[in-house]
Amino acid sequence: MEARLMMLFTAGTAALLIAISVTLYVAILHYMKGRADAFLADKIQDTRTHLDDPDGTEDVASQLAKPIPGGPVYWLRIFGGKGNIVAETRGIDERVPSSQFPVATDAMSGRDFRGGRGNWFSVASQTVTANRKKFLIQVAEDRRPDREFLHELRWILRGLVLIGILFSAGMARLATRRGLRPLAAMERAVARIRAPQLNARLGTQQWPRELAPLAAAFDEMMDRVEESFTRLSQFSADLAHELRTPIANLRGEAEVALTKSRNADEYRQVIESSMEEYGRLTAMTEKLLFLARADAEEAEVKPEELDGRAAIDALSEFYEPYAEELGVVLKCDGKGQVKADAILLRRAVANLIENALRFTPRGKEVLVEVTDGGVVKIKDTGSGIAPEHLPRVFDRFYQVDPSRREAGTGLGLALVKSIMKLHGGTVSITSELGRGTEATLKFPA
Repeated sequence: MEARLMMLFTAGTAALLIAISVTLYVAILHYMKGRADAFLADKIQDTRTHLDDPDGTEDVASQLAKPIPGGPVYWLRIFGGKGNIVAETRGIDERVPSSQFPVATDAMSGRDFRGGRGNWFSVASQTVTANRKKFLIQVAEDRRPDREFLHELRWILRGLVLIGILFSAGMARLATRRGLRPLAAMERAVARIRAPQLNARLGTQQWPRELAPLAAAFDEMMDRVEESFTRLSQFSADLAHELRTPIANLRGEAEVALTKSRNADEYRQVIESSMEEYGRLTAMTEKLLFLARADAEEAEVKPEELDGRAAIDALSEFYEPYAEELGVVLKCDGKGQVKADAILLRRAVANLIENALRFTPRGKEVLVEVTDGGVVKIKDTGSGIAPEHLPRVFDRFYQVDPSRREAGTGLGLALVKSIMKLHGGTVSITSELGRGTEATLKFPA
């Protein structure tokens, strides 16, 4: 990342410096070209003015014939109307032959001409009328000083660009190292977090403003990871505890049965007792598999519009014999549509009915009610649940009365919660000691 930032910063600075240098060079070049054109135009205009005088032709010819110390900086040639040379600067043919000048018109036309031995000229031609005569004026300016200046300017700009790139690379290296120092510190802080230290957090106060949202997001993620890890650890411990009891029972019964020879009835009793434990293990396994699929969002849900009353009536008929055996009255009431998966709806309500029947004293009643808006309520008139237990009743393997562990696996309410989560609904439980408990399922409308 540091190298990429340096390259990007240096490349951006280099592009900016090159663009500035090219712009400056082109601007100076255009300025020099404009100045040269203005100079040639002035010389043509001055010559025309002199030619307007009565003796202008002779004066101009005598001036151009005079030698100039150090050599001329511009050359002039004047043609008469018949194409004859009226006057010219000495040595002009050696410097700029007549063929190098552009075709003359009433307006000045010019161009740059690169001669031999590194010479560079700006040449211009124009036809003028002076003293009622036609003349063709050719002017050439020596641009070698400008060429030398531009050559030096190019090298100066190249040097400045190179120095600027090297300087920007150094500054980029320094800036990226200093700028990424908090990120490296954050990396070290994250690397120190291990399973026993999941409660460690980065915080937001010690980090720069740009990294504070990242630190906050990481801390939120660690909150979820710590919660999941704690739940997984607790779940593993509870699972081991739950499996230990039926396995110990099965092993104990088998060991007792093998201590001496027994008759067929005694072996049958051992096998029947073992079958009960196997059934409990099977039920626990099925519920754990469903909860695992629900947590991984792999459980398939097919919601449909269902007649809520018909669904609870069917469950009531199924549990009626069990309720009569317990001496509890099971009632159904209300009506309404429920949008849910039929199988999962029956499974959730069945778990709640079974819990209500199991913890309702003989002679009391359990009411299952469905209302409009996809709400199903299961009310009992049992002993109720103490307030300190209500926050944990949906935890896996949690049982309010540990002395009645043979009554269930402690997974029923956790399974109900997962079913409602899959539907996008909610489940809630309210209870009052001595008056009973009410569970409410709210399916999406």
